[in-house]
Amino acid sequence: MRFDEFRNASDLHAAQTERIRQALEGSDLGVVAVSEATRPAEPQFGGLHRGNGAVLGVEIVHDADNVRVVVDTARQFGNRPLRWMVEHQLRRAGERFSTQDWSEGDATVIVDGAPVAGRIVRAGQRWWAARCRLGDLEISVGAQDWHPDVIAVETVADVVAMLARLQPPAPRGSAGAPRPAGEPGTAGEPVPDQLRREPHRALVDMVLAATAEHAAWLADGGVLPDLPRHWGTLWHAAVRRHIELTDEPEPAAEESVRRIVDELANLHRNAVWFRESPALRERAIDETLLHGTGLSHAVPSRPAHLAWRQLRNSAEQDPQAYHTVHEGWLAAWADWAGGQEARPHTGH
Repeated sequence: MRFDEFRNASDLHAAQTERIRQALEGSDLGVVAVSEATRPAEPQFGGLHRGNGAVLGVEIVHDADNVRVVVDTARQFGNRPLRWMVEHQLRRAGERFSTQDWSEGDATVIVDGAPVAGRIVRAGQRWWAARCRLGDLEISVGAQDWHPDVIAVETVADVVAMLARLQPPAPRGSAGAPRPAGEPGTAGEPVPDQLRREPHRALVDMVLAATAEHAAWLADGGVLPDLPRHWGTLWHAAVRRHIELTDEPEPAAEESVRRIVDELANLHRNAVWFRESPALRERAIDETLLHGTGLSHAVPSRPAHLAWRQLRNSAEQDPQAYHTVHEGWLAAWADWAGGQEARPHTGH
């Protein structure tokens, strides 16, 4: 990497840090971390939660060897149960929820020296999360392998000093930032022969399998599932086939392939009939491939595909507008599924 690229990366990091500082200091939310007397490590900025242009939450992290403590201060109540915070820790550790002994009870959190009543959730002996409310704020503390006598937090007085500890990301391609094997743009591993004939369908099957595995991981934790190492090669094979079928330039072909697999993956996540009815699922896949590759636009599910295109174009709109379009897309697919005759599936 050239010197100017390092310089630009450094400038970008500095600009991002300054934006974070302005957001924090421009908000009356406050930054809360583990109290100095009990903290396992110096507080590090973890992230901002935004909504409607305002800062709704701040995450602070304390990392030291195997110990990890997260303090989340938020103004919106009830978005996620306290158990979710523990589940997130278990996912990071590759542990399954179902193997843990869970318990919940009352707790006291010391906030700036004053005791505040709250609740605590525990998973086994290593993970827990506690939460209390103070005025219009909700303060949550989640921990792995940290067991203080008292759960105590305090307002961070020097936000600038905390942000100064932020580390810039390692340059892409450096030893500190390895590129995932098979990522689009890399060669990946060779595609098995049986998948070469229909790369679009092979890619869809791979993505749907990964979507199901990811849903299971979200539901019960465990080791984060990964795509096969040849998926990047298969992606490029599908793009090349798409170019052959449509004469689209490569950027447009990549977007078309992405639109196909994203629509079907979203169907898997959001439509029960797609997950539970093999016949409807196969028919939906076939019609999506026919429509997406331009082989036939005269498919019964065409209204759903047009709604999906509108949904992708509305991604930058406000959340309510996006939700409305998303519901319309799901409704179009539900109408299609409800109108299908109970006929044998013959494939395409």
